[in-house]
Amino acid sequence: MARQLVVFFLLLNITASGGTGLHHATYEAQLIKKLVTDYEISARPASDPSKAVNVTIDVTFYNVIDFDEKAQTIDTIIWMTLKWTDDQLMWNPEEYDGVQEIHVKPSAIWRPDITLINAVNDQRNAENLFSEISLVITHNGSVRWPTPNLIKSFCSVDMYYFPFDEQSCNLTFASWTYSITELDIVPVTLKGYTGEYQENGEWVLVGAPVDRWIETDPFSYPVVTYTIVLQRRPLFYIYNLLIPCALLTLLGVLAFYLPVEAGEKVSLSITVLLALSVFQLLVADTIPDTSLNVPILGQFFTVTICLLGLCTLLIATVIRLSFKEGRGKGIPDWIHRFVFGFLSKCSCLRTVTRRQLRLYEEIRYRTRILYEEPQNSSANPACDEINTESHHHKLHSRQTLNEILRELKGARRDFTLQQAEQEMDEVNAKEWRLLAEVINRFLLNVFLFVSIAVTLVLLLQPLY
Repeated sequence: MARQLVVFFLLLNITASGGTGLHHATYEAQLIKKLVTDYEISARPASDPSKAVNVTIDVTFYNVIDFDEKAQTIDTIIWMTLKWTDDQLMWNPEEYDGVQEIHVKPSAIWRPDITLINAVNDQRNAENLFSEISLVITHNGSVRWPTPNLIKSFCSVDMYYFPFDEQSCNLTFASWTYSITELDIVPVTLKGYTGEYQENGEWVLVGAPVDRWIETDPFSYPVVTYTIVLQRRPLFYIYNLLIPCALLTLLGVLAFYLPVEAGEKVSLSITVLLALSVFQLLVADTIPDTSLNVPILGQFFTVTICLLGLCTLLIATVIRLSFKEGRGKGIPDWIHRFVFGFLSKCSCLRTVTRRQLRLYEEIRYRTRILYEEPQNSSANPACDEINTESHHHKLHSRQTLNEILRELKGARRDFTLQQAEQEMDEVNAKEWRLLAEVINRFLLNVFLFVSIAVTLVLLLQPLY
């Protein structure tokens, strides 16, 4: 018997609870029906027609889905909450079983036509920004409309400091039809809430300040703008663009470090030049097609390509000088003084060049003696006055002997002159090669310094 009583009271309790919930739901349905019946959704919920409806706006930034610098658009997820007061939606909770809050569809009551002004014409924005999220209405007439939104908006980008750039994208909200005398928009805080922001692999959300002003064209209406300040994470571009480019530039300049007669210097320089051109195309595919400014990285690639092009031209000139044959023509005096005087000092080769030049002067002096000896020397008189009588039985005549002696002296003179000319040409060729080495070392120092200076000046601009 006791067990049956327990079961009976349990069933009675369950039935009473279900009835209370059903009773409460019935009151809520009656309340909603009463509020929306004969409700004119086109009329502003203002107690005084001469006063504006005050709408507060609050935006929470959740994530940056995509930032297309090429198309200058940004996709963001935001949580937006609009609040206003509607005097037609008030009730006494005691008359409806203590119901203090109800949820209705947006199409049932009046809503402010607040729109994202700079929205891109996309399928997600073709409809109203706010999806069919229910509005929350309290008994005192306060209406709250929280909506999550995935929006795509236009963002003017400035790529001058790419990849160390900071972008500011505006989300501009305003009423599309109401003037300030009919609807006023006021931000809840002076900056958007970023506490729920999910970290992005490329962008860091620095802040989201809010600005409000009155637009007067074509009529006066309030405008609220949230500025999304994003700072790019440059690590990806440092590893994949800057470091390879810097190494290629250094490799191209170090072509001057190879021996002057090495033909591979030109091949190396041209190969590096082509590689940098490929990197420049990669940068051009990333940035927008605009002529307002040129990114620092683009300037760096352009200057580097020009430097390597000049390097290739000068390398070819140095190689040509190193293979220049003397042919009896030495280095002009003014070039000799400039290269072996000034450039050798700047290249720290002054001691080496002086020692080499001293050696070449000694060789020239010996060669000059060999060159002048056949002309100043005369034949041995003893040989000229040969006793023809003692040799009458060997030679038919004295004339034949004199002809043989003249031929021998001419052959000796020609051989000596030819040897002197060869030695002089070798000395001139070595001197030209030494000149090419001095110029090559000087260009190595100059281009190494210029490359480092250009890299520091251009790529470190964002730091100062």
